[in-house]
Amino acid sequence: MPWSKSSFKEKEALALKNGPSNKLDVVECVDCHRGILAKKKDTFEALKKRCVECHDQSYGEMAIRWKATSEELLKKLEPKMASVKE
Repeated sequence: MPWSKSSFKEKEALALKNGPSNKLDVVECVDCHRGILAKKKDTFEALKKRCVECHDQSYGEMAIRWKATSEELLKKLEPKMASVKE
């Protein structure tokens, strides 16, 4: 199922700066995350390779930036999650 604007609202809580992806309602999750159908998680390298295959080499670097940004957001979220668990 493609991401929809309504399902993205849950992600807004993470304070994403750039809003929803411009691929919203255009591609399905499995178009990039092919492991979903096999109930396994794709490696970052596999995902990055698909970015480059569909676009160009610059998207490999962009994927690295996206990953770093996601990791930073998760680090900021960890203390908040810990306090909620307590």
